Amino acid sequence: MLLLLMPAVHAETVYRSVDENGNTVFSDKPSKNAEKMEIPDAQTVKSKSAGKFKYTPPPKSPPPEYSRVAITSPDNDAAVRENTGNITVTVDVEPGLQKQDKLQLHMDGKIVGSGDSTSFSLQNVDRGTHTLQAVVVDSSGKTLASSASVTFHLLRHSILNKPPPKGPLNPPGGPVPAPSSK
Repeated sequence: MLLLLMPAVHAETVYRSVDENGNTVFSDKPSKNAEKMEIPDAQTVKSKSAGKFKYTPPPKSPPPEYSRVAITSPDNDAAVRENTGNITVTVDVEPGLQKQDKLQLHMDGKIVGSGDSTSFSLQNVDRGTHTLQAVVVDSSGKTLASSASVTFHLLRHSILNKPPPKGPLNPPGGPVPAPSSK
């Protein structure tokens, strides 16, 4: 068996012509009035290997430093009259709360709210004196900043306090005579 090996042809033959509209046409097939063009191989450059790729993540930016975390409502030592026990707590955070951080509200040492809002609605809080504190935590729960404690006193109507009797405001034994003008 005889194998005939031919060297690979490196240059391509291209024909250039002008059509009836005056447009230049390039083709690999000859046509009437076509001019034969020789296109040399494209210039290539061998590059050195860059080596095995190893991803290096960008450096983590330091967590934001909060310059202020403060409970702005209710005021410290405020007497809040609310028979339903519903209290709205407002917190000021500067700079604003970052998207990866959360704000926790602690009342009497227990977490009563958490999220990305700076306003918390507490429902059916018992009457008495309570202490609030706001805490900014990161995604792992680490404390980044906290407010000073705020104390408030919730005043709610009690069924133990009997209302005064209905009726005239006269003392027992009849009405008090009006002073005479003699």
